[in-house]
Amino acid sequence: MFSEKQIVSKGYYAHSQIEGFLSIQQFIFVQDHQQHKHLLLRLRNAGDFIANSLEFTLTQLDSTGKVLGQSSHRFDGLTFRPGRVLTLPQSIPVHNFCTDFKLEFSLVTSGNFIYRVENQQVAVHYTPTLSSDPFLLEPVRSVFSLSVNPLRQGKPALAVLCGTLALLLLFGLSAYRMYDRYQDALEEAEEKTAYHQLQPSTSYYDSE
Repeated sequence: MFSEKQIVSKGYYAHSQIEGFLSIQQFIFVQDHQQHKHLLLRLRNAGDFIANSLEFTLTQLDSTGKVLGQSSHRFDGLTFRPGRVLTLPQSIPVHNFCTDFKLEFSLVTSGNFIYRVENQQVAVHYTPTLSSDPFLLEPVRSVFSLSVNPLRQGKPALAVLCGTLALLLLFGLSAYRMYDRYQDALEEAEEKTAYHQLQPSTSYYDSE
């Protein structure tokens, strides 16, 4: 049970992911009473389909980025709807030195459709027999991921930085406009002064 495990660390997944597909939102590393480490995953369905099962490869990393091992996992019997968040029902055993990981989806099923992932590209296949047998698959279309930017959740520092830069830009534009108006006023004053200096002076004797 989750209540019997102690939380070691938790955070948001920061590696590259396919946009418009299933994505990893949050993770929690926990430790059981035997000091074995496990990984809990929370996913989000950013696609337009209901995921009934999913397969992925998990690459475990230590604090230096060294690969500690790889493992394949499959979860069936899901009703993972678009826009929803799902916590995987079972935790995944990991190396005790594992502090980070990379997750790559390989296959997702949705009814009669099978989504195969290779090199950040998603190919959609249709099988009327609800089978994952590749000889029964009939490809209907391919969907290419045009953006694989890291989906970093819960990173307020970036938003604060962008807001600060926007304010500095506004202040800079305002200062520039004020300086520009000041320069225009100086030029206008200089032109008036020069004009008056060029005008012939008149006196009482000149009028006679």
